[in-house]
Amino acid sequence: MQIQDVIRRFDDLRSNRLTPEEKGRIVASLDRRINLSVLIPCGCAVTLPADDDDPAEVQERRVLAGDGYEEIYLYMLGAQCSLFEGDIGRYNTEIAEYMRLLREYQAAMERRAARKSAKFAV
Repeated sequence: MQIQDVIRRFDDLRSNRLTPEEKGRIVASLDRRINLSVLIPCGCAVTLPADDDDPAEVQERRVLAGDGYEEIYLYMLGAQCSLFEGDIGRYNTEIAEYMRLLREYQAAMERRAARKSAKFAV
């Protein structure tokens, strides 16, 4: 799934005032955090572009947390949108769900890394 697909899906779910470029930057920033906090520790690091200056390039980039974990991006976009709109109650709900999904994704990646290392240990 590409960043533009995540944005389209988010826009279908919720009306918002964020521009596609702002949403692209939020998703790209989240991918950097996922790479640093989840993928690198699991030995699955991905090389990302040095910057996110070209909005068209950002939109076409594939998201890192695929395989059924794309909702991570939707909840982060929702949380950021709620924060932008001043709806702190909704922000808290969405950021909590984002954190839960991120922990699930991290656990899945840790299990995958453990299986890979077990195969090589034999």
